[in-house]
Amino acid sequence: MKKPKGKAPKKPSAQATPSTSTHTETYSSIHQTLNAFTEKTHILLKELTDRHGIKPQSIERRTKTIESFREKINRPGKNYTDPLNQLTDLSGHRIIVHYLDDIDKVSKIIEQEFNIDKAASSDKRANLAPHELGYLSRHFIISLKHPRTTLPEWNSYANFKAEVQLRTVLQHAWAAIEHSLQYKSEVDIPSNSRRRLFRLSGLLELADEEFNLLQNEQQHTKTEIRKALRKGSSGVEINTVTISAYLEQSKTPEELLQSALSVGFTLPDEEHPLPNKAFNDHYVSGVASISQDKTENIGSLDAILRKNKESIEFFLKALFAARPGSVWLVTKPFVLMLSCYFVFREELSVEMLIQNGWSKNVAEIVVSTAKNQPL
Repeated sequence: MKKPKGKAPKKPSAQATPSTSTHTETYSSIHQTLNAFTEKTHILLKELTDRHGIKPQSIERRTKTIESFREKINRPGKNYTDPLNQLTDLSGHRIIVHYLDDIDKVSKIIEQEFNIDKAASSDKRANLAPHELGYLSRHFIISLKHPRTTLPEWNSYANFKAEVQLRTVLQHAWAAIEHSLQYKSEVDIPSNSRRRLFRLSGLLELADEEFNLLQNEQQHTKTEIRKALRKGSSGVEINTVTISAYLEQSKTPEELLQSALSVGFTLPDEEHPLPNKAFNDHYVSGVASISQDKTENIGSLDAILRKNKESIEFFLKALFAARPGSVWLVTKPFVLMLSCYFVFREELSVEMLIQNGWSKNVAEIVVSTAKNQPL
């Protein structure tokens, strides 16, 4: 028997159940407050890591959108009766650090500063069997701890939870690539690709461990150099690590900084902040670069700077005068770099400074002043 011609009747579109609508409306009503909680927690995490001397590669955050919330509680096979409490990632943070040791350091901070829902938290590193490959990360489900919940700026968020993920840069790279390949578990991986992924996973884990060892080795080297400088040892080779230690231990860089301040240079402050804290690392690199070929060791560098201290002060005074009306911010590493530019001025050129990030105008002033000022 033939079916009657004409369009088939449309199937009724799937609609949210009343309970889903109610949950979504409730989530919508608190979304703005939850987002404020996410932002404040993000700032707090940055302050806590900074206070403990940890410099994450990045700290990300997000508040689950209303649409994403609706989609998640409507997924097939899910039967949320109280999604606002059952979903622990409505507010989410991801702290990406450079070294494995930093994972443990940040974990300790989080455990000290927040209440931890241990049943909902996980350490993927411990859960992964030796023969398995995959995602390595620590996940904490946190809530505010007393007495922070009693503070006026925090008490509105006393009942909120947030997820905090901790991972290294390489763990993050693995997670991102694994996600792009759409592998949710090992059973999703074709057999001909599994061995390759095992090898890559092992290489990344090994690289993480080696970078961690390198960082520990560098810290040990810095400690030994500081000890040597405190004892008056002058035979320490010049590199960025030893220059950093020299800046901390020697009186000469501090005296040069005071000379710069006395002629008009300014230290960064709230009104005139340093644009980027990484600049100091750049200045240390500049000192090492220009002085390595001109001096044998830290002792020789210090002797040259002390011998020419008065001339350096005249140079700094002339340099400041060459930019009338300008606020010229300086730090100890920056003044040390300027001083080295002056005493090793034979190597100095406008092109070199421009390559190192200086503007042409300022580079010309520095080079001209350095070359025209007598030692």
